[in-house]
Formats: sequence, structure tokens, C-alpha cells
Amino acid sequence: AIELEPTLKSAYLNRGIAQTTIRAFQEALNNFNYLIEELNHKTSKVFIHRAAVYECMRDYKKCLSDCDKAIEMDNTCGEAYFNKGLCYYSMAKYKDAVDNYREAVKLTPGFISGHNNLGVTLYLMQEYEQAVESFDKVIELDSDYLDAYINRGACLKLLGRFDEALDNYDK
Repeated sequence: AIELEPTLKSAYLNRGIAQTTIRAFQEALNNFNYLIEELNHKTSKVFIHRAAVYECMRDYKKCLSDCDKAIEMDNTCGEAYFNKGLCYYSMAKYKDAVDNYREAVKLTPGFISGHNNLGVTLYLMQEYEQAVESFDKVIELDSDYLDAYINRGACLKLLGRFDEALDNYDK
């Protein structure tokens, strides 16, 4: 598509997303940067995807900067807050991660990964009751999400609710 139409923005975006998926991070960055710098395509979606690449590359400062740019453009975009949460989680700044995951799931209530990551982070902060609530929401949204049962079971075990923990492990 790019060969036929060198200014086709969606082709660069989708190529960058595909390259991110196969962990070709520099190539993905090249596409997102081309969109921003050469084609002047500065959208929240482009910044969200470039932020994800920076997070994978452990360039947390650039990741947070791109998340903030995306939020400035569209403060209702749960994915930008989710990516910001991932970045803070990777930096072991769990309180900041929780704040951003909470905003992500507030804006996008059916965001399963947002609820799961919120629960995992609350677990690491030893906020087990709140973590259980997050895993309950994941299971409500997708009763086949196995990690939610395992994670909820771990929290319940630490809360001394052993029978409930076993039920989750058995599920």
C-alpha cells in the first residue's frame, strides 16, 4: 500500500502496529515518527502506539511523554491511561500505575486488561481486598480469563479465605 500511495497514513500506522507485535521496535518507531514528523499526523492513536513501543524499549520518559500528548489530545482515551499505567508499573511506581489503571477502566469499563493490571498492581501493594474486586470485575467481563482466577485465589489465600481460594484454583 505504501508503495502505491506513499502518504497513506493508515498504512504507516498499521505497519508500525504490526512491527510492534513482532517486537521490531526500531522499525515501528520509524513508522510512527514518519507519521508524526513527515506526514504531520499527530493523533492520540499514533502517540499511544509510539508510547507502547517506548515502554517495551524501557524508555519510560518518552513513553510517559507520549501518553501525556495522547491524553492532551483526547482525555477520554482509556488506552492512553492504560499505557501510562504500564509504564509506571514497569518503573515500580505502583501508586501511579494504580491511578492510571483506575482512570483507564473508568473511561473504558469493559477494558479487561485494565481491570486485570489494576488487580495485579493492587496485589503487589498488598491491597488484597481491592485486588479481589478488580479480579471479580475481570471474571464478570470474561468468565474464561484464567489468570483472574489464579490471581484472585492468591489474594483470597493471603486474606485467610482458604476455601474461596481453593474454589478459584479449582475453577
